[in-house]
Amino acid sequence: MEVIAGVAGIGAVVALFGAAIFFWQTQEAGRLARRALFDTERRVYLDRLRRGRLSAVGLVALAVILFGIDFAGSTIANPPPTPTPTLTPTPTLPPPTIGPSPTPTPPATATFTAEPPTSTPTPRTGTVTNAGSIGLRLRDAPNGNLIDYLVDGTVVTLLPDPTVRTDDGIEWQKVIDPQGREGWVALQYLVINP
Repeated sequence: MEVIAGVAGIGAVVALFGAAIFFWQTQEAGRLARRALFDTERRVYLDRLRRGRLSAVGLVALAVILFGIDFAGSTIANPPPTPTPTLTPTPTLPPPTIGPSPTPTPPATATFTAEPPTSTPTPRTGTVTNAGSIGLRLRDAPNGNLIDYLVDGTVVTLLPDPTVRTDDGIEWQKVIDPQGREGWVALQYLVINP
């Protein structure tokens, strides 16, 4: 779905560029129609003007639809993570023993000390931003082989591994993407979440 959203974003930009070209051509056709000497020549330019405007409006509508697909695709592809509940065991008393007792003995009292619940630290997350229309590259190592692209808005879990700075000056962070894959991303395209 991320690939479709990326292609839709690129298609929307191309459609807007085409609409701008058609709009410019309609301006030129209108100028030529005003300067035409003959009625036939004027009608040809006015027809070109009308077709150019329809094409420009159609391409703008297509761009709006493609931008909608791009936005919806990136929203669907990156749902917010759902928290998982943790269960803590509760102590149980041993079953009472039944039987004759020659002398009464006081019942045994069990004392339980409740352990405080251990809290696991909340993992740090980061959000992909300003990665462009294709997305941020998730790699198997710093400057390594490509695993996938992460579009803007993708929330990744930061791993405690130290960041790595490569010779080209890029600082790399090891992360886990929403699909559970571990990899490295350029830290400059992440906004660390509070």
